[in-house]
Amino acid sequence: MSSSEREIDDWWKYRASKKIKPKMQRFMSIRPTSSEDAYKADKLWKQKKKLTAEVDTLESELKQEKFATTEVQGQLERQESENMESVVGELSGRAGADIQEERTTSKDCNKEKFRPTGATGMRTWSL
Repeated sequence: MSSSEREIDDWWKYRASKKIKPKMQRFMSIRPTSSEDAYKADKLWKQKKKLTAEVDTLESELKQEKFATTEVQGQLERQESENMESVVGELSGRAGADIQEERTTSKDCNKEKFRPTGATGMRTWSL
């Protein structure tokens, strides 16, 4: 048994000799029984620490992406509303032009209805 194994064993014996609350007893049952188990536990602890750090970085990246996504969505919505306004304006302009054209064509139709009849020199109009 090496000195580190002895230290670990002594520490656990010391903890076991103290009066431990029932909540803590379940953690006491996790203690490694051999140096190999202690090595595995240490390795797992380091791996857990590394993975926790990785999860934290991924979560922060996800938050940044969500913020960027909402920002882009806001820009798209603004562009869409601007496009809709321009389309509505264009359509209302076309509708106005169509109405104006309709008025002029109706005037032309009215002019065609009132043609002079009879001799060319006469000023009589028919409906």
